Amino acid sequence: MQSQEREQERLTVLFADDRLAVVNKPAGLMVHDSALARGETDFAADRLREQFGRQIFLVHRLD
Repeated sequence: MQSQEREQERLTVLFADDRLAVVNKPAGLMVHDSALARGETDFAADRLREQFGRQIFLVHRLD
């Protein structure tokens, strides 16, 4: 799958209300940019900002 196609994929929202969202992040997709990203340009946080149309705050992740 090409990078541009991946960036356009919506993440599956398992639960959402006006304050909280629980999202199923696919394996291999980085949550956010970091020193470990090594050239990655597709991040779950960026997808979610676009998907929800507002600022988001990452609270916790369960692996």
